[in-house]
Amino acid sequence: MTGRVLIVGAGIVGLTAGGCLSRAGFEVLVCERSERLRADGAGITLWPNALDIFETLGVGERIVAAGASWGPNARLVEKDGTTRPFTAAGTEAVEEMFGWPIVLIYRPTLSQILSDTLPAGALRFSAELVELKQTDDAVTAYFADGSSESADLVIGADGIWSRVRRWVDADAEPEFTDQVMWRGVVNDSAVTQSVVGLSGPIRTAYFPMGSGLVYWVIGEYGRVAGESHPSPFEEALEVIADWDEIAKMVSRTAEADVIRTDVFRLTGLRTWHAGRVALAGDAAHAESPHIMIGACLGVEDAYELTRALSTEEDPRTAMSSYSSARRERLSWTQSEAARIATLPAEANGPALQELRETLLRTAPVSPGSTRLSGTGAPEKDRPAQRRTDDR
Repeated sequence: MTGRVLIVGAGIVGLTAGGCLSRAGFEVLVCERSERLRADGAGITLWPNALDIFETLGVGERIVAAGASWGPNARLVEKDGTTRPFTAAGTEAVEEMFGWPIVLIYRPTLSQILSDTLPAGALRFSAELVELKQTDDAVTAYFADGSSESADLVIGADGIWSRVRRWVDADAEPEFTDQVMWRGVVNDSAVTQSVVGLSGPIRTAYFPMGSGLVYWVIGEYGRVAGESHPSPFEEALEVIADWDEIAKMVSRTAEADVIRTDVFRLTGLRTWHAGRVALAGDAAHAESPHIMIGACLGVEDAYELTRALSTEEDPRTAMSSYSSARRERLSWTQSEAARIATLPAEANGPALQELRETLLRTAPVSPGSTRLSGTGAPEKDRPAQRRTDDR
């Protein structure tokens, strides 16, 4: 089928969906409630499953060039300041095995690159969704400013607190993971190594991510949702007071730029679609960020939904096929991620390595194929594309 698709949310998944669908011959409109591209989250980790899909849009290599690879020079730092090579996660073998490195990149940079894959006029800001109405033939979205847009299909890529989800599975509610995270970005072109610290309930790290930027993140389990602190900056420093090296990185961050987040997850969604409305990314399967590959699974959603819609004439059949396939893949991932989160530091790395390698080997695009070929994904791995030269 072809037609008009309205995408709610201009995050990484929404922009990827827009790029994939427009490339496959659909008319797309990506609607974002903010006034500009979202930049929350500071940094993002990209694995080969996402980079393969980005390369089908022609921007995989550009993203690699704009970010920084996390590879064999990563270090594990102890509280007393001693360090050793961080090999438990198997990151040094990823590029050899799957054709792409692990890339850390600044979220605003990635968003801008992905927005460039959209046709002119396909991105609308200040569009806050308040209502959806569906008929047998179309879906109409109503926005807070009184405007509306009609389309053949609507995709909710609007995050864990998705408004679109109420029209798909109104009973689904995110659950707190007992984890709080603090994040920030500093400028330091001298930092060339990734550093990880693991001790008991605390997970912390910093990563160079290109253009002289360094992304740091702290996570602590055993917290209570909704706790307040007058200064997330000071709170983050208190949590990692024993890690001098990482604390120095955090201390250089502008106090107002430190992001504090109660971490929620979303599992057990009964269905990912209802009629002509479907969910993708965190709107369907938000996971604790400790696995560092959750956003990439959302990128897979965008690709797989495009493939289903491109190969099925009936949109409801396409939505059902997409929903079943993604639920099967993510149900195992989520249960395994929850188990790994409880493991001690010495067992955490190997378990994460096994989880990620399994996900990469079973990715929707053949691992590394888009990069190794140099001409985009093999035809069998590309979303079906409508001919436009005879229109």
